[in-house]
Amino acid sequence: MEVNVDVAKSVNDEHVDGEGFKYIQPSFEDRTLHLIGLLSDGGVHSRLDQLHLLLNEATERDTKRIRVHILTDGRDVLDGSSMSFVETLEGDLAKLLEVGIDALIASV
Repeated sequence: MEVNVDVAKSVNDEHVDGEGFKYIQPSFEDRTLHLIGLLSDGGVHSRLDQLHLLLNEATERDTKRIRVHILTDGRDVLDGSSMSFVETLEGDLAKLLEVGIDALIASV
């Protein structure tokens, strides 16, 4: 079963509104949460802090497996800067792996 929910609409600077997560929460324990989107700090189309909030919220809701599919942003950031964003994300996902959450970059 595939469910597409625009959870990012729920993200703001302080917390994640629970509606999107409530909808997909039943799959957290035995399925994979896929997050797909731009990875940059350009601020126009992508914000790293929103991805960080989504990862934290999914973790707090007992997600066991996360796959992140990233698109690099060539318009709002410097050429070549995507590598630093990928490295930052890899570090965040490594921390999740350390606490037993199977979290990886699935595609770039």
